[in-house]
Amino acid sequence: MLMKRLVAFLFHAPGLYVVYRERLPWEMVKKNLVAIAVTLAAMLGTGVVAGPLAAILAWGAGHAAWGAYLAWWIPSAGSPS
Repeated sequence: MLMKRLVAFLFHAPGLYVVYRERLPWEMVKKNLVAIAVTLAAMLGTGVVAGPLAAILAWGAGHAAWGAYLAWWIPSAGSPS
């Protein structure tokens, strides 16, 4: 279970598919699309205001936040087995 959480944290849905051949349910895909949109908006906003390094840091924060959420979700009842 720990390895699956690590794969989810680092590589998200594509990693879960490649390593475990598991797809996310549609509800999680929708949440993933929202996370992508929020991350892109944060990157654009910080990039315009503070420059490219801030945009990279915003991407890192968004990536880590979604990875942590997905890794937390894995052992729950709604997650892939």
